[in-house]
Amino acid sequence: MPYKSGKLKGELTTPEIRKLIKAHNILVSIKIPAGAKRDDIISIIKKRGYDIDHKQQKLKQVKNVPVPKTVSVASAKKIIPSKTKEQKEQMKQKQKEKKEKQKIEKEKEVKLIKKEADKEFKQKKQEAVKKQKPKDKPKPIAKKEDEVRGKEKVGRPRVDPKKIKVIEIKSKEKKEEKKPQRKQLKATQKPTDTKVQDKPKDLKVKVKKSEKEKKENREKIERFDNIRNVKIGFIRDAVRDFNNSKALQDKAKITLKKPLKLNDSAEQMRRKIIAYNIDKVIDFPAPPKRQRKSMTDEERAAKKKKHQKKQNNKEKKIKLNYQ
Repeated sequence: MPYKSGKLKGELTTPEIRKLIKAHNILVSIKIPAGAKRDDIISIIKKRGYDIDHKQQKLKQVKNVPVPKTVSVASAKKIIPSKTKEQKEQMKQKQKEKKEKQKIEKEKEVKLIKKEADKEFKQKKQEAVKKQKPKDKPKPIAKKEDEVRGKEKVGRPRVDPKKIKVIEIKSKEKKEEKKPQRKQLKATQKPTDTKVQDKPKDLKVKVKKSEKEKKENREKIERFDNIRNVKIGFIRDAVRDFNNSKALQDKAKITLKKPLKLNDSAEQMRRKIIAYNIDKVIDFPAPPKRQRKSMTDEERAAKKKKHQKKQNNKEKKIKLNYQ
């Protein structure tokens, strides 16, 4: 049934539209049964209102045979009957059974993977233990005891005991370590024939700046400070005018072989203006100074409240993170 209220009042619902599409596809489609032969297939095509053109290799529609052009909801219900509750329950049960089978298969695969991983781990562990264990050393063979000697005849000693001298063992005295001493070299005398080396030509000596140069540097710094707050757009316009007009170049006493670039940064453009004396030829208006806004008591109180709220929110977030 179509919608009875709302923006889509009187229009078909989405399930009804899907049913119409399915019915249309069934009416237009040509199904070939399994095991059908060539003659059977040609007869089915002719019943559906089509003919085969072997020369052009096409299916042509026959005019005399009627083919349904429109599909209604009532005809769609006849072609595709609605499923009963029992059929719907059966579909749900089949879907559940499929899901259960898939779960069981996945569990079996996981178990097999775990078993293989355990086996590999144990094998590697055993191999590592074998490598660490040192090989057993062969036990030393017990030597046979010496046979007992027979009794020897004792006679006079070959050395007189009176002549024996006792030698005292000398204690090892610690040798004094000698400290290293520096050798004093003899004073060398320079030969008279040697020449003094000349100073290198590339040696740079710092030259003190004169007072004129110092004044010029101060003037450049002051000029740069005057241009510092000027907008870049005005500076680029001034450089563009300087490139185009020869009169300004003559006043600045400068001849340009090439026009100055306009795509450089702000600092580079300001340095160019001072280097080429453009600020002496063109007037640069200084921007107005900013004035501080005077706040009322009510505005100050509102500002304090906002600041306190922000601090309270930050403290709450910190507490939540630690909890």
